[in-house]
Amino acid sequence: MLSIAPPTTLYLHAGATGMRKSFDGLSGIIRGSFGGDPADGSLFLFVNKRCDRLEALW
Repeated sequence: MLSIAPPTTLYLHAGATGMRKSFDGLSGIIRGSFGGDPADGSLFLFVNKRCDRLEALW
């Protein structure tokens, strides 16, 4: 059985994000928009322009 602890905080970036961004690009958005640290254990969610795809960074 696999047990995963829930993340401490969940963030959703409401603006359109390019789905080809790498970890570095998404980390830059996290630092700029949220003022947070991408390595703090939080879950960050990004949507594309049409809002039909979701990308997550944990």
